[in-house]
Amino acid sequence: MLYSFYYIDLPNFVHFNPDECPFTQYMQKYGFMEYLPIAKPKHLYNKTYLLCFPTIISDELLFGLNQNGFFISYLSTDELDIINFENTIVDETTIWKGCSFETKYFVKNNSISKENETV
Repeated sequence: MLYSFYYIDLPNFVHFNPDECPFTQYMQKYGFMEYLPIAKPKHLYNKTYLLCFPTIISDELLFGLNQNGFFISYLSTDELDIINFENTIVDETTIWKGCSFETKYFVKNNSISKENETV
């Protein structure tokens, strides 16, 4: 399925629990429950997030978010073979391509590996 990646700035009046995804409630509000869960957005700074949505719902969902004061910047679209987005997070990396930098956006597993756990 195609997924589109975005930077989204939350308006100042939006307050939420930091452990919860601030976009899930809007997906429910606009009737996109069948596409939940989504990969956890990456909090970049202040109220800016990197996230991805299925491209098939992007236009309608982003129109609703825009009407609610969200500022949206499109980044890219990519084919993802992930079926279950439980314990995943959206991320980005910048690589040198010989004469310029290129940013890649992807979804990765967010679970803590046994190697990183402390006893």
